[in-house]
Amino acid sequence: MDKKLIAVGSLLIVLLVGGLFLYQYERDESEVVPQTETVEQTERAETISGYEEPEELVTYMLCRLQQEDLDLALRGCAIPKLAENFNLESYITYTETYDPLGMLPPANWDSTAYIAISKMRMAGYYTQWLQKCMEQLGASHEVKLLDMVEDIPENPDGMYYERRNSICDILGSRSLREMLIHVKVDGQVKELRWTLVRYGKYWSVLLFTSLDGYGSDAPNIQDCVENLDLTDAVDLSCEDILPANYVILNGNGEKTPEDTISRFFKYLMRQDVWSAASYVKVYEQGEELHTTADLINRETSLAEQLQAFYYRLFFNDQNRYEWYFRALDTRGGDIVEDLRSDKIITMAMGDVYPISEASEERMDYQVTFNYGWVPYGCIMHMINENGWRIESIEWQ
Repeated sequence: MDKKLIAVGSLLIVLLVGGLFLYQYERDESEVVPQTETVEQTERAETISGYEEPEELVTYMLCRLQQEDLDLALRGCAIPKLAENFNLESYITYTETYDPLGMLPPANWDSTAYIAISKMRMAGYYTQWLQKCMEQLGASHEVKLLDMVEDIPENPDGMYYERRNSICDILGSRSLREMLIHVKVDGQVKELRWTLVRYGKYWSVLLFTSLDGYGSDAPNIQDCVENLDLTDAVDLSCEDILPANYVILNGNGEKTPEDTISRFFKYLMRQDVWSAASYVKVYEQGEELHTTADLINRETSLAEQLQAFYYRLFFNDQNRYEWYFRALDTRGGDIVEDLRSDKIITMAMGDVYPISEASEERMDYQVTFNYGWVPYGCIMHMINENGWRIESIEWQ
């Protein structure tokens, strides 16, 4: 009898494992490819993993800015690591301020949804800064490097180091370094102040200002009042290629508008923002993709919409949050907990129906869904480009 039970049990285990394998196989077969690469990302394989010395990173970045090479300049910025390590609770506690949609979402509990959103947002953030730097340090100017030093107070006190430790805790980083850089631009000496951040053993650019310049909308580039030896100026050159650190969405579409809409929300509920976002049109199908500010900024705009979608579901109790905002120094943890993206699994889809005339090219759909017994909706404008894609979304 025992042998029969063992045999039957073994058979059931085999069938169960086989069924799970088949399910996983079919599931994987139907999964979309959410990411692609630009021409620049494809053709420029990394030759170096990163810079262990901040001075090397500064030289690399100045060279890429002078060349006006957005792809290679982005690779020197703290896009992925900041997205993966940003501690929103520490930020709220330290600053006692919070602008929900103006701030990156939390990377707490390794939220794949929020980390993806932050990566897209940070790529756009740095693109804007790099463009402003290129206006003053780009190819239309003659730029030479004079010197660079760590920018620290003459007599730093305990408050100085405590502040830096608090900022590192917010960033989830190992250390920070503010740099004072002197360059000669068209014969005039300029003073640059940058803030670098180290994750692991490699440095990246955090800010194109000092820490005190956080929140500024312009890089810190000023005329220098010191008398410097201009004979020490050196030309900028760099052959290193850092790893690509920003993501370009693939352009996916399904056979019917309903299938595309269903998959879009299915991926959002699984916190797979990359796959969901790949159904939204950010460029023309068949277009040769290059790393441009326009492409990056369109992805950033989409990321902001998706963050607003998640926050609208989780951050909707106005009375509760009024109390939170009265004591932000102690409520950071509560806010982060309320924003947990894994709660979206309880969202329930409602109706999906057309609100425009049937067409093989464009259709508009009303979509309804519920979260926490609260009804929500949106209008999705669909376009058929060798597969139905989402052209735009009007959240209701």
